[in-house]
Amino acid sequence: MSTPERNRRPAESAFKQQKLKAWQPILSPKWVISSFLAVGVVFIAIGIPVLMASNQVLSVSVRYDELCMDQAVCKIEFDLSDDDGWEDQDVYVYYQLDNFYQNHRRYVQSRAAKQLTGETLKLDSTDVLTSDGS
Repeated sequence: MSTPERNRRPAESAFKQQKLKAWQPILSPKWVISSFLAVGVVFIAIGIPVLMASNQVLSVSVRYDELCMDQAVCKIEFDLSDDDGWEDQDVYVYYQLDNFYQNHRRYVQSRAAKQLTGETLKLDSTDVLTSDGS
């Protein structure tokens, strides 16, 4: 018994044959220049407040790699002048790591899910991070 062959061709419609009419703008110099100017005005209107806000950010950089060589807990003090205006604003503390890549295989394998949930972790005798009670 033979099976009838199926016709695998799509239907002859403008949509399925990708022959729909598209909008093709007429790019006259006047239209192009006016659209570039309009976009430029919008970006300048957004950029000025962003630039003003970023100029008010106080940034302090302190190297602590040589200060805390053999200490388990490291305390670093630094001074901020009173005229910087940091007293009335929120203070955010960030740290920077150099020559450290998060997609490195050893880093990815050392991920501790319990630490990310906020559980207390400790170092065991082989310097492997483990959770308390294990």
